[in-house]
Amino acid sequence: MGNGGSSSARNANLTVAQSSSSGSLQPLARFLTKEMRLVARKSVLRLSPHVKHSHCRACSTVLQAGVSCTVRVKGKKNGRRVITTCLFCGAQTRTMANPNHQLFVDKPEHTTISQNEE
Repeated sequence: MGNGGSSSARNANLTVAQSSSSGSLQPLARFLTKEMRLVARKSVLRLSPHVKHSHCRACSTVLQAGVSCTVRVKGKKNGRRVITTCLFCGAQTRTMANPNHQLFVDKPEHTTISQNEE
């Protein structure tokens, strides 16, 4: 193949052309989400939990409450869970709904490489 371009770049160009002609950016968003996860996996990087929770793991749809997913809170006071259901593929994710819980990346003692270099 002497064209010098990669297949993912060609796929991205086709996806952009298809999404711009149909008016919806959903296929482009799904493609870019899949690429982001593949690049992170290939380069052995961890994605932020905030990024992981904002996309459907099954179909790579960007999750927006009321638009592309439904969000419910179930359970009693001690065992509450947030259930997010994707409206495109029906996949569900369950996360704990503890108001005192703080993700590691949100804690003040957490430092990343870019913060150490400054």
